[in-house]
Amino acid sequence: MLNSKHHDRVCETRLQRVPPSLWERIAAAMQTSFPELTNLSVSAVTQNDLNLDTPEVLRDSFLGGSVPRLRSFALSGIPFPAMQKLLLSANHLVRLDLFDLPQSGYISPEAMVTCLSALPKLEYLSITFLSPRSPPGSESRRLPPLPRSVLPTLTSLSFRGAHEYLECIISQIDAPLVLLLTI
Repeated sequence: MLNSKHHDRVCETRLQRVPPSLWERIAAAMQTSFPELTNLSVSAVTQNDLNLDTPEVLRDSFLGGSVPRLRSFALSGIPFPAMQKLLLSANHLVRLDLFDLPQSGYISPEAMVTCLSALPKLEYLSITFLSPRSPPGSESRRLPPLPRSVLPTLTSLSFRGAHEYLECIISQIDAPLVLLLTI
């Protein structure tokens, strides 16, 4: 179990398939800042595994809202409403894996581009949604075009979800070094 007494020494944390019975304790231990954290992987037991009505949710105070040294972040099956705030603090991020995002964890493509623009070292990006469809109402709200963001080191992009989401992201980024695109 996490020892919050030494949170300033933790470099890597892998919380895989956390069952609901342990989620509250782990979430409470992860409310503090982990200034040396470079690799983080978090997944809960999925809705499909246990036929849960709603997945666990990461709160705004997760990791104290800041991860200045984070280089790799993987999140699977967990809604994280404050992800944008956390990613904006992770300017050393090299790898971002967002797997099986539930509808309740939807992040608008515009917000995702804003996050990506703050990640100048990002090399690998994977985004997959549980549902191949956009959430209700997301298709009708087209905002004016935003300035394009440059992802100068991105070499691999993987995506599974609604094509409108991907089109919106692709239309707002320049990634001149992409060698692998998986859709």
